[in-house]
Amino acid sequence: MEFRNFFFCLLLCLGILKIGNSSKLTKGGSHDIRKILVIGATGQAGSKIVKEALDRGLQVRAFSRNPSKLSEDVKDKVETATGDIQNYEDVQKAVKGVDAVIVAISPRSYEDTSKYMAKGVQNVVKAMKAENVEIINVLLSDFIFMTVEEIPQFYRIAVEDQHAMLEAVQNSGLKYIASCPANFITSSFDAYETKIGGMPGGNSNGETNVISLNQLGKYFIDSLSKPGYYGKLVGLRNQVEHKQGVNA
Repeated sequence: MEFRNFFFCLLLCLGILKIGNSSKLTKGGSHDIRKILVIGATGQAGSKIVKEALDRGLQVRAFSRNPSKLSEDVKDKVETATGDIQNYEDVQKAVKGVDAVIVAISPRSYEDTSKYMAKGVQNVVKAMKAENVEIINVLLSDFIFMTVEEIPQFYRIAVEDQHAMLEAVQNSGLKYIASCPANFITSSFDAYETKIGGMPGGNSNGETNVISLNQLGKYFIDSLSKPGYYGKLVGLRNQVEHKQGVNA
């Protein structure tokens, strides 16, 4: 009997034998990810990401300066975390215990030169390292792929901030994804398409170079479990009619 108990304990220590259900949720393309943190959860993009994650069965911690702005259909389904991305202690508390982080924040002002978003992402990176969280997806824009001359003057300061956000995750050593979607639209669409290192179909400003918010939400949850996206810039837009097959 003593030998059997010793052998049982040995298997547990080696990780060969497991008690209970310790497997991560695998629904909806979220293998090995069970709980996520969405920073900017009440924003236009963040709210769609939260809803999509809940629809997939994921646990969601919604980080916002004002969680009361969460929509009524998700308020009772998420764990809220009130704070400012500029406050490291707020961020570290929010990061603790999650499997992945999505940053979906917007500029406070298109004239703000303080690098508000980049400084916030630096806090997120620091907190993730402290809490041993590896996967982060950061929302940028397709302006990342353009030259300064191609970017409308109104957006240039914000894009500089986005480039600083990109630099922060590129130097982080984390499994980062830098997501660069086309312009958002509110109407629904059936599918999206992606390209690593650029926009699908180039940087044309035609009517096809948009992404519906519902597809943006789906992409963000899909992307977390796609190792091919880790360490990459990913352009995305609605899938155009001549494309066939499933999402990239």
